[in-house]
Amino acid sequence: SKQQSRAGFSWRKSPNVRVFISSTFVDMKLERHSITKRAIPELTRFCLDRGVIFTAVDLRWGITRDDSSAGNTISICLNEVERCRPYFISILGNRYGWSQLVGSEKEDKLLKKTFSQAKVHYPWIQNFKDRSITELEIRHAVLNTSLDSISRKRGLFFMKESDQPDDNILLTLSLI
Repeated sequence: SKQQSRAGFSWRKSPNVRVFISSTFVDMKLERHSITKRAIPELTRFCLDRGVIFTAVDLRWGITRDDSSAGNTISICLNEVERCRPYFISILGNRYGWSQLVGSEKEDKLLKKTFSQAKVHYPWIQNFKDRSITELEIRHAVLNTSLDSISRKRGLFFMKESDQPDDNILLTLSLI
């Protein structure tokens, strides 16, 4: 028996649109909450009325403690970015994100582990060990594609304006 929606289409035959939402979590709580409570339900209804299944991928809930401690964070993020292509939304603000500064005396062992796990499937990240996971998501979604790629045309970037960057990397980058 076919499952039918209120729009009368079959779930099995319906096209899917998956959108990856990328941002740092700490400084974007309110923005992500607003997207989750307002934009996603509206987009879901809009798509459903047109026979399309809309899925927003927000990894705040998608990476378990076990996944994280096993070093799977980067792999999960980049896999999901891939599954959502060409749809990608980046919300950038006051923080650079989880990263290991080159030359830093204190090594983040968990981050090192997650890079090590991910390089098996994503060898290009070897050149970006000092970058944040947010930057890796952006690179994988948009920057690592050809110039005429549909992913470059479908990626959306939103900037949160603030005079108070709370991350030293952003302060350093703004001075360059």
